[in-house]
Amino acid sequence: MYLTTLEAVKSAVAERSAAAGTGEASAAGLANFVAGATASLVTQSVIVPVRACLARTGSLGLLAG
Repeated sequence: MYLTTLEAVKSAVAERSAAAGTGEASAAGLANFVAGATASLVTQSVIVPVRACLARTGSLGLLAG
């Protein structure tokens, strides 16, 4: 999930930065920063609730194991 989001956002930001006339180094830096932040946010918004649910169900004895 992280890498898919990272690459998709990086590609989109790089295209828009190039179209705006930003320098190559600045465009790459901006694309990496925005893509990393977005990918982290998306991944954490899925993983943390899943882990919380697993921890809660485990603590209640609802998981058979």
